[in-house]
Amino acid sequence: MDRKTLILLEGKTKEEIAEYFGVRTKLPSFVAKDDFDEKLSDNSRWTFSKKYLLRDLHGDVIETPKQAIFRLARTLAEIEKQFGASEEEVERWTEKFYRVIASKAFTPGGRVWTNAGTHITGLFNCYVLPVHDSLEEIYESVKHAALIQKHGGGTGYNFSELRPRGSYVVKSKGVASGVVSFIRQFDRQTEIKGEQTWVFST
Repeated sequence: MDRKTLILLEGKTKEEIAEYFGVRTKLPSFVAKDDFDEKLSDNSRWTFSKKYLLRDLHGDVIETPKQAIFRLARTLAEIEKQFGASEEEVERWTEKFYRVIASKAFTPGGRVWTNAGTHITGLFNCYVLPVHDSLEEIYESVKHAALIQKHGGGTGYNFSELRPRGSYVVKSKGVASGVVSFIRQFDRQTEIKGEQTWVFST
């Protein structure tokens, strides 16, 4: 957690800190009365806790599964405002989305569960990054991959633009090391991120 955030949250109540991280503490009656959490198996409860529920400054879980569903439902419903929906319509859509997800008729991808309604905007599970044929652009793609993986996204790459090994490089007056050498760089970067605590999409 960066120093700026720590200062911002200093002196805040537990509820205020939870809301900062995206937890919806004020629940409508259809969520409050739902017994979704009680019906979960031990394995489902563990999976929610390990992968999808929001955590506080210390890494402790601060959200229940049904709060997570409401966070998703509300975030999805609020998009309707961009198309002229009123607050009343947003509330109706929130309940519809909540009931569809809670009934297990539909479940979003992992990054939607973890990032929707928070300060992290990436909602895709997987990204395919272009790798252009210059040293600067190759390592720019390495950087983008690291940032995506930081928030749990999976990454794939298109290496088709890279010139074959042994090709003459005009600017450096040398020869290209080839695609495989750069694939190893991307592979090593992923290994380094995997050694940390990030949860990757698979």
